[in-house]
Amino acid sequence: MENGFPVEIERKFRVLCIPINLQNNTHLRQWYIPSSMIEYNTKITLNKLELVSDVKAEWQSKICELINLENTTIRIRLDNEDAILCIKGKSNGISRIEFEWELQNYR
Repeated sequence: MENGFPVEIERKFRVLCIPINLQNNTHLRQWYIPSSMIEYNTKITLNKLELVSDVKAEWQSKICELINLENTTIRIRLDNEDAILCIKGKSNGISRIEFEWELQNYR
């Protein structure tokens, strides 16, 4: 947490070869969304579709600020079971503010 906000610490590793005996895998799909398509007024919506209705009160001003910044990353990631909305602020070294919500109406 940074000033009461969740923080992501980005670690990157170079993989020199992929083992051939890997058995478990998950197919991921993800979309990066322009902040101009997101609206926020206590609920987060994408083209009028409500994505998140339970935003913590202490996060509201920071989320509003991030959505209005040009360098904010907004992503929806889907796997076989879950959909996650992620709003990430600008990197500060290896860390940055990151808000995540599981999207309930995915299935």
